[in-house]
Amino acid sequence: MPLQQGIQLIVTVAQTGVGYHCYTFDGLALPHPVLIQFEHVGSASASRDMDQLAAALLAELQGSICANRLPAPCGGLATICHALREADCQKLLVLVGDDFTAAVPSTLAKDWFQTSGNFQVLPVLPDTARPRAPMLLSGPLSAINVAFWSQGIEEALPAVFQVAGITAAQPRIFISYRQTDVAAAAIQLFDVLSHDGFDVFLDHFRVPPGVNFQQRLRQELGDKAMVLVLESPNLASSRWVAFEIAEARASGLGLAALNFSGAPLMAGIDPSLRLFLNAADIAAGGEIENAALGRVRAFVRSQHDRALLRRRILLEQSFEQAVVQAGGRLPQRFANGSFRIVAPTKSYHAWLTPRPPELPDYHRAYGATLPGTEAVIIGLSNLMEVSRQRQHEWLAGLCNMTLIDEGMMARAVGDMVRGTL
Repeated sequence: MPLQQGIQLIVTVAQTGVGYHCYTFDGLALPHPVLIQFEHVGSASASRDMDQLAAALLAELQGSICANRLPAPCGGLATICHALREADCQKLLVLVGDDFTAAVPSTLAKDWFQTSGNFQVLPVLPDTARPRAPMLLSGPLSAINVAFWSQGIEEALPAVFQVAGITAAQPRIFISYRQTDVAAAAIQLFDVLSHDGFDVFLDHFRVPPGVNFQQRLRQELGDKAMVLVLESPNLASSRWVAFEIAEARASGLGLAALNFSGAPLMAGIDPSLRLFLNAADIAAGGEIENAALGRVRAFVRSQHDRALLRRRILLEQSFEQAVVQAGGRLPQRFANGSFRIVAPTKSYHAWLTPRPPELPDYHRAYGATLPGTEAVIIGLSNLMEVSRQRQHEWLAGLCNMTLIDEGMMARAVGDMVRGTL
């Protein structure tokens, strides 16, 4: 069930003595509606940090993510949000703390500690509070992993998006580089980002012997949300990097760059998606100095999340446009992110994925496809290696679903509108 007035995202920010300020959005291709509620533990510093984190989230939504701000049904100020009662809504409480103030679970809404109803809690603490975290977070909070920040509380923003289900549970990135130029930095980034929870592709580690190198690169690119290009002096002479960038563009993946010491800029990468590293940022052995590495990690995480959201939004918009161009009515969109196309003789229930389909996509579609409709999954299946394509074709057949490559979406949508798919 969708939220009131077609709202996809609600952000509520606690206000002392007056309930919550409410901000509502659509224009996000989310698999389900989301409520993000900001609270703090009661101290002045935690209140300031909470306001700063909420402001950063709102700025990101209305800036790089380009969400559409809507009038709030409550008028923008409420004591309790109606989304708390919606079973299909993913609900996240962001609890901001400080170094010394203990969070008292009894002062929080009991709903946030239910085991059902899509309730989750994310404690956010400064890194200086790490040694005291077990004392500051007691009771049900003690079992929840904390998002720590060191330089600024905005560092917790990717964790907020991730736990809310707005971005992927596991971020995925492809590192494109020239080994003879920046191998040490590439291996360092592989290690650091892997420890940060990323699934990182680096050909130095991830292509086993006996595998068709080009086919594996295409498959790995399709599985990722973003390509991180390490711009080095001789990068333009690498045919593999040129191939990777071309495939990324063709598949609508995010492209961002780290520029090493004034190296030539690769064409086609937005200047705002480039982070410059100067000579002082690079150690004698070629690795990135620790002081600069923090900037790189924050840059990569924020650009990854933006890229995945932009890709999901573009895929949804392209699907809707294809339906209209084929002569159909704008498809019905469900709270779980799927679409229904009603043709003269049959109906279709379509599921979109910004990456090649995976087992959870089949499981979700199999359990939630409307009775009497034919299930269709659309994703980047053409980038899979042949053996993997056959496995997915078998799985789609077993689940009585039709698997469509994203590149064939317009033709498939036309067939659905006519009822001939």
